[in-house]
Amino acid sequence: MSRRGAKVLVALVAAVAMAMPATPAVAEEVGWERIECFSGAIESTSMAEDVLTLHGHLGCASSNAEARLGVAQYFSGFEYGGIYPGTVAAYGPKAPSAFSIGNIVRPGPIHFALCVVTDYEVRVACVLVTRATATASPVVVTPLSTDDPMVRKKKAGIIQPKSGETSPACGHCW
Repeated sequence: MSRRGAKVLVALVAAVAMAMPATPAVAEEVGWERIECFSGAIESTSMAEDVLTLHGHLGCASSNAEARLGVAQYFSGFEYGGIYPGTVAAYGPKAPSAFSIGNIVRPGPIHFALCVVTDYEVRVACVLVTRATATASPVVVTPLSTDDPMVRKKKAGIIQPKSGETSPACGHCW
């Protein structure tokens, strides 16, 4: 190809690229209508068999039946927090909105944070979840600041599982 032909090809590719509509940087969250709510607490946690449940409330409500709060899972060294579709709940019609959201805790050693979130970057309350060794050792849940480096400045979003992505033993567990 001649030099002139290469320049024409580059100009054509640039023109086509500029004419294409821009796509959003973050895909639209399927099934997560958000409202910004900044107050609330995780009042207690419970462990039944291998299911950890967070119990608490948010200081807001929504008449929008599609609006959801979620529990995001964060790991050190990861840029984002993930919300499994099974760890979202509707707001109550009147404040406070009570919630009890649980999920299976995977076997083995664990170290992660869970935060109640109402929007991509709005963490209302967090806990640190650890288990030092094998499944037989207890799961320890302690309060964690919403400003802790493990969760600070990290966006959360719904994890959309792909076909065949779940583990037969655990599914999408914490």
